[in-house]
Amino acid sequence: MDGKYVLLDSETPVFTKPYAVDLKEKQLKLIKFPEGFCQILEVKNDWVIALGSSINSTPNLYLSNIANSTDLTNLTWLPIEDPASKKLPNITYETFAFPARDYQDKLVTGIFISPTDLRDSREGSCVVTGHGGPHAQLSAGYYQSVALYAELGLKVCLINYVGSTGVDEDYVNALLGKVGTNDVDDIYDSIQYVIANKNVDKEKLILSGGSHGGFLVTSISGQHPELDFLACIARNPVIDVASMSAISDIPDWTVCEADGDCNLKPLAQMYGRTPEEMANMYQVSPIAHVQKVKVPTLLLLGKEDLRVPYSQGLLYHRILKARGVETRCLIYDDVHSLAKIDVEYDCFLNMAKFMEKFIYYRS
Repeated sequence: MDGKYVLLDSETPVFTKPYAVDLKEKQLKLIKFPEGFCQILEVKNDWVIALGSSINSTPNLYLSNIANSTDLTNLTWLPIEDPASKKLPNITYETFAFPARDYQDKLVTGIFISPTDLRDSREGSCVVTGHGGPHAQLSAGYYQSVALYAELGLKVCLINYVGSTGVDEDYVNALLGKVGTNDVDDIYDSIQYVIANKNVDKEKLILSGGSHGGFLVTSISGQHPELDFLACIARNPVIDVASMSAISDIPDWTVCEADGDCNLKPLAQMYGRTPEEMANMYQVSPIAHVQKVKVPTLLLLGKEDLRVPYSQGLLYHRILKARGVETRCLIYDDVHSLAKIDVEYDCFLNMAKFMEKFIYYRS
C-alpha cells in the first residue's frame, strides 16, 4: 500500500476484526467489516482479499479496492458469493459479558448460540465450551461443530475466560499461575449467567472441550458435581499437570501456567522442581478432583500427541472406570489437534451419539 499502511486482522473480545496501521500518523484504525470474523488473506495492487464468516454464516471471500476509498476505515467490501446464500437461518447468536469475580476491572465474555426455534424456550440441552490454550479465543466466526450442534437441537455457550487473547497483555497474563481455579470460576459463572439470562435449563448441561478446554471441563466436573451435568466430552485433555511436566513437548507451559514461573530458562534448569511446586501442579489439576466426578465422560485421544500425551486421558478414563463412573475412551492415530478428516468425522459422530444417549436417558 505504497508504504503508507499495514493491514492486519486481530482478535477483540468475541470478534476478529481488520485493522490498518497508519505508518505516518502512527495510529491503529479499525476497518468496518460485515462479518463477525475477518482474516486478511492478501493485499496486492490496491486490492484486499479477506475471508469472512459469522456464527450463522458460512465462510465467504470479500474484495475491496483501497485506491477507490477515501476513508480506509469504511471500505466497501464486495462478496464473491451472495451473502444470503451463506446464511444459516436456523441459528441465532448473541454475545455476552459480565464482571469476573477473581479480578478487578476484567470481564468474562462469550457467545450464546441457539437453534432459532428454541431461542425463547428452555427446551434443548446446552453444550458449554471453553477454548484451549489457555491463551486463545473463541470468536464470532463460523464453527462447523457449532452448526452441527444446532442441527441436533443443541444450544451452545462459548466462553472466553480471563486469560484469553483479544483484550490486552495484562488480561492474558492475569491467569498465569492460577489455572484450575480462576478459569474454572469463570466457566462456572458463565454457566450460571446463561441459566439466569439465556433460557438454559440447569438440568440439561453438557461439557465439551479440548486440550486446556479439556482441562477445564474435567476440572469443573470434579469441582462442581452438584451441577449434575448430562455428559462431559474431553479431547486430549490435560489431566495431571505435574506428571505432564516431564513428558510434554512444552514443559515450560506446565511451569508457567500452574506455578506462575514464566522466566525463560534452559530445559536443564526447568526440571528438579521443588516438592511444593509439583504439589501445586497436582492440586490445580483435574486429577485432584477425580474422586468427586460422577458425570458420564467421553475421552477422545491422539496416539501421536506430543503436547498432551494420551497417557493423560487414558489415566483419567481408567480411574473413572474403576470408580464405576460411565466412561468411554477412543484413541486415534493422530496428533494433538485430532484434525485428520476421518478422525474429525468419527469424533463428532461419537460425540453426538454420546450426548444423545444421556440427553434421552435423563429425559
